[in-house]
Amino acid sequence: MFYSIPIVGSANCGPANLFANERIEGYLKVSDKLLPRNKQHLYVLVASGSSMNLAEVHEGLTIENGDFVVINSSYKKPKNGDIVVAVIDSMATIKRYKEDKNHNRVILEAESTENYLPIFLHEEDNFIISGKVIDVIKKPE
Repeated sequence: MFYSIPIVGSANCGPANLFANERIEGYLKVSDKLLPRNKQHLYVLVASGSSMNLAEVHEGLTIENGDFVVINSSYKKPKNGDIVVAVIDSMATIKRYKEDKNHNRVILEAESTENYLPIFLHEEDNFIISGKVIDVIKKPE
């Protein structure tokens, strides 16, 4: 059996500068066996950029430019160390989520072969967590 996951656009793997438009651009057909049991909260973004090219999602898979990134939108309260999609001022970015309780802030960090500055956010800033990255489907070669 196959499952169709909506592709809702792109997310930047760099500075947050791609608009999060949440309109369906197509569907990615994926084998049922490759997905978690609960599929109703899944969507796909296409990674744009290289800021997460060292971030291991699982089994050695990293997020590279053009890859399909599978997101579970039911994860709205991430744990320290999760890879998330954050929407900051209507711009989507994929980063590693870190809590800095000493300074009452959240840090979104890149994991890359290139040097990217972290994004520092206060709880009251205009941002939301759109979900947690649960898988990467590599772009066809």
